[in-house]
Amino acid sequence: MVRNIWKIRLLLWMRDWVFVALVLLLPILFMLVMGAAGSFEPQPVIAVAVADEDRTDYSKLVIERFSGKEGLRVIQGSESDVKKLAETYKVEAAFVIRKGFKEAILNEEIRERIDVFKNPGSLSYGILEEMLGSEVARLSANAEAANMAVRVYREYELSPVPEAALWERVRAYTDAQWEPKPLLTLEEKKWTADRMPKVANVVPVSSALLAGIGILLVLLMLLLLLSSAWLIEEREAGILRRARSVPGMLGKLYMGSVLAQLTIAAVVVLFCAGIAYAGFGTGLLPHPLLYVLLAVYMVTASGIGMAIAVHVRSSGQLAAAAPLAAILTGFVGGCFWAFLPVPDALAMLALCTPQGWALSGVKEWLAGESVRGFETAGGVLLLMGILLHVYSFWRVQAKKA
Repeated sequence: MVRNIWKIRLLLWMRDWVFVALVLLLPILFMLVMGAAGSFEPQPVIAVAVADEDRTDYSKLVIERFSGKEGLRVIQGSESDVKKLAETYKVEAAFVIRKGFKEAILNEEIRERIDVFKNPGSLSYGILEEMLGSEVARLSANAEAANMAVRVYREYELSPVPEAALWERVRAYTDAQWEPKPLLTLEEKKWTADRMPKVANVVPVSSALLAGIGILLVLLMLLLLLSSAWLIEEREAGILRRARSVPGMLGKLYMGSVLAQLTIAAVVVLFCAGIAYAGFGTGLLPHPLLYVLLAVYMVTASGIGMAIAVHVRSSGQLAAAAPLAAILTGFVGGCFWAFLPVPDALAMLALCTPQGWALSGVKEWLAGESVRGFETAGGVLLLMGILLHVYSFWRVQAKKA
């Protein structure tokens, strides 16, 4: 009998074009969120543009060394071209080496010989400026040392060597001191959660993936809340009253309908998993136990939907309350910033929601820090779901729904 009710409920939903459209829309929203969150991923290559208006051996050497920096892709062009690339967000920043650059280096006057144009959204132009500036500083330091040596030798008449040869010898010697490593280096370090004791742990996985998991929890909550309208429809049609008159029938009706809800939610999860794999080259959840945790979360979300359905009077009230409840609990649970570190206070507040517990279990497992934390999250969600369904069924059986 439970199986028959499950089939009938699914067929009824498949004939409801509004419900089918909702089920199809949710994976699309999931895909859009993962695509948007992908912009937070560390990019392997930073594009930067350079225009050489000086066209001397010094300017060419600076560009050559700058292009050899790891993680950079240097695009060369005219001044107007590189400016346009920066303005249209094609590169992080554009540099224009002005005429007279070499002469300024040799005369130890390099101010305002390189102009910087950053795109309006660039966050790394400062680092790029320092990287290019380090190569200019290298040439300038070499020239300054060579000029100083020539002045000293000229003042004290210490050497019969021609000044040009002396200058080049000192310049070459000074330049050699930058190899194999410069005298001054800039070390890049990534700050992790262990250096931020007041911030919850950051899981070292794809930000797009965590954002996708967070939004999936919200979408599943919304779907399961809206699908709980079956209880209100059955009550209005008098089916619940007739089911109470047949021993055991009400329990089978309730169980079959809830299983149908969970089946629809599982279909949405499969769609999203396919999108994550085909569109972004990643598994939605890297371990089968995480899918078990997601299934337990769906049971809890279904219980919340049923608990709301037994109290509202119409499907319209449920339709109005469901989006608010899903977004509010998702917001508090941290679904909209699942890939960002949060203060401990917010992390504790998130555990007041099923989304918070689900994300906590996922992060604990992915971080490999605490299997007990994963088990605790699953246990809390399971207990919460059982209690909510028991309460909801009690309300229905007692004719209070």
